[in-house]
Amino acid sequence: MKTKVILGLSLAAAVVSSWSMAQPLAITGANIVSSEGVIQEGVTIIVDQGTIQAIGDNIPVTDDMDLVDAQGRWVTSGFVAASGNLGLEEVGAVGDSVDTRTKHEQLTAAFEVADAFNAASTLIPVARTDGITSALIMPSLSNDGDEGAYDRIFAGTAALADLSGQLDSIRVRTAGVVAYLGDRGKDAAGGSRAAALAGLRAALEAGKLYNESGAASKRFALPESLEGAPFSAEDVRQFALVAKGDLPLIVHADRVADIAQAIKIQQQFGIRVVIIGGAEAWKVAAQLADANIGVILNGENNLPVSFDHLGARLDSAAILSRAGVEIAFSGENATTHNARNMRQVAGLAVAHGLEWGQAIRALSRSAAGLLGLDADVGQLRAGAIADVVVWDGDPLELDTYPSHVLIKGEVMDLSNRQTKLRDRYLDLKSELPPAYR
Repeated sequence: MKTKVILGLSLAAAVVSSWSMAQPLAITGANIVSSEGVIQEGVTIIVDQGTIQAIGDNIPVTDDMDLVDAQGRWVTSGFVAASGNLGLEEVGAVGDSVDTRTKHEQLTAAFEVADAFNAASTLIPVARTDGITSALIMPSLSNDGDEGAYDRIFAGTAALADLSGQLDSIRVRTAGVVAYLGDRGKDAAGGSRAAALAGLRAALEAGKLYNESGAASKRFALPESLEGAPFSAEDVRQFALVAKGDLPLIVHADRVADIAQAIKIQQQFGIRVVIIGGAEAWKVAAQLADANIGVILNGENNLPVSFDHLGARLDSAAILSRAGVEIAFSGENATTHNARNMRQVAGLAVAHGLEWGQAIRALSRSAAGLLGLDADVGQLRAGAIADVVVWDGDPLELDTYPSHVLIKGEVMDLSNRQTKLRDRYLDLKSELPPAYR
């Protein structure tokens, strides 16, 4: 009998890597929770070569498989952190450890943060311990308030990374071009929301022209109408991908007027748009649903922290979901260093009217699907990437934690710097001097 039973909560990484990719793995006795929130009991999941090979009842487990006995625990796909700077920022106050933004005068949309991703960040294991297996890594706007018109509303291009800690963690190098409207966009564009919108339209016009001119096969020059525009030919190539529908435009906006403008731009250019923030998005829920525009929602937002947030309310996720808007979650206290709090934000939305199944969907399939990446990520189905989490209770409860986390079929080490510090100082009776404990 070669079957190896995997029981531990925290396996050493060296042990994990020595066996996990060598042979298939079976998770038995799983009460799986689909991305629609449907629970199916007593399921077996077969994982091999980084993907889910089979899932269902009465699936045979062979002797050459490693075994995880879920013992009736709930099993979901890995959750996706839909915003933040995981792998791009270690200590926010230390510039050497921050790679989220650039002040380059002619590098806006073409600033691809995937190149700076640090898979060895100490923040990644912390997020992974709470069942987060992928993250949308976002560029941030660099704004000193002295830029010219429409020159810094584009932060760059986001990427999707897994949280395995491996060097090949980037799953999608270009996941969407990030732009800012609202307060941040206004300031970056010279002090007016109208200037920010003008810059956004100018960029999309340039991308449209690029596509129509066949510039992909020859040298491209900006037309006279865009001379002096603060974007380069590399930026225009990114705008062209947005204009063609190959990349979504991820728009930071909270005020309903700004969100309405984003809807108009989507309709004008026929592009894919995702709203991030969305404090007042609930006011135009029907319009967003009709336009098929999803929202990465700050689910903690219920106070008017600025004029853009006057209409913030905790039941906005429920209102948007009931209207048919696809949602995912972000939050002031649920990004980067605290990405693990993402499921707490989802639970808060459930407490204020969001259906439980929709919250699970928002944490998994929707978080990837908003960007057109849901074919393989965030789903429990045959053929999907084997990001799987075994929970010791309801995933949306604060006292629930994973017993096993798989990323690309590999069982992850669930220790991190926080658990190591806890263990180090748990026993204060050590014979070592305090400085060496």
